[in-house]
Amino acid sequence: MHSSVQTGIVLQYFCSPGSALQSFDHSILLKLLSSDSSSVQTSIVLQYFCSPGSALQSFDQWIQQRLLWWRKKSYTPHLIECSTVLEHCLMACLCDAYTESTAQKGKKSPPTEKLNLHPKIAPYKLSIVSSSKSRSNEIQEVASYINKDLRNVGIDVFHAKDSLSVEDQFIRNDMMGLPYTAILSEGTLESGTIELRNKDTTLKEKIHLTQLKEIILKNIDF
Repeated sequence: MHSSVQTGIVLQYFCSPGSALQSFDHSILLKLLSSDSSSVQTSIVLQYFCSPGSALQSFDQWIQQRLLWWRKKSYTPHLIECSTVLEHCLMACLCDAYTESTAQKGKKSPPTEKLNLHPKIAPYKLSIVSSSKSRSNEIQEVASYINKDLRNVGIDVFHAKDSLSVEDQFIRNDMMGLPYTAILSEGTLESGTIELRNKDTTLKEKIHLTQLKEIILKNIDF
């Protein structure tokens, strides 16, 4: 079992009654907002301290001051606020995208797992694999060129240099939610053709290398 803790940051500003935020140093708030706190859920709270006997009187004074200011406008402000937690949104997207498909009757094999992320939110749009063991250095040069060319237009590419078979890489890419996989072969070196595999249909389409960028951009709807 894995547990996670969400940490909150509370900013308390102490001031004398009536001074409001006139002497508040806003640079403190800016530093908090610009800090690297990707795993922290931040809340900013303004607290007004007063004696118990003057609490209601102070509260009424705050209300009257705000109403006097807003009466200069043509309406009284109303506020509708919606809030959520980014971690919860991410978990909801992952749970919604995860699917399992069981094997056909009579076949003993583990279920096929897929992460059906929308292409817009998939962390990588394309994976590059090689189906040829020979001339691997030349194929890697082509893969590096594709990687750089697509990244220049904002397409993130997953290019893992490992020893997995092509089919195993397909399975891994499907589990990661990668929409497309480009398959390079010796034919890529000879004629510039590659195979483009679609995660959702598992079908492969033979295209020319120069068409890859246009097809990816069109289908992920940048």
